[in-house]
Amino acid sequence: MNDLDSRLIEAIQDGLPIEARPFRQLGLELGITEQEVLSSLSSLRRRGLIRDLSPVFAPRKLGYTTSLACLKVPEERVDEAAEIINEHIEVTHNYLREHEYNVWFAIVAPGDDAVEQVIASIEERTGCGPALRLPYKRIFKLRAVFGVDRR
Repeated sequence: MNDLDSRLIEAIQDGLPIEARPFRQLGLELGITEQEVLSSLSSLRRRGLIRDLSPVFAPRKLGYTTSLACLKVPEERVDEAAEIINEHIEVTHNYLREHEYNVWFAIVAPGDDAVEQVIASIEERTGCGPALRLPYKRIFKLRAVFGVDRR
């Protein structure tokens, strides 16, 4: 990874400018052209150094309900359950934990009823219910920007 790659990775973690040509503005800030920004980002993605570049919205401010939920899934059915969970567009991510409730997933949906419908569907389709529902009561956001070693 070269110096430009490192500076670009650090810059995009802090957010892109909200304007018609954000990559041009980012280039100005980094002392390069818009095309160099786009080419470098494409290269970083092809090399697997970045996975995605996408917006993250504040669900509650947009009227959505968020919740965490988890299931007790037999080890031999974890992949199958994850596939079923992933079919729901309201599920933002899921992960495996070493716990009695081993498959956890986060949901963002337009209201409490919609969250309940998603969980009920997952319980029914996996046969691994009842799910433990863990609605968000208080949100803690940590701003994580990772430095990149430029050696």
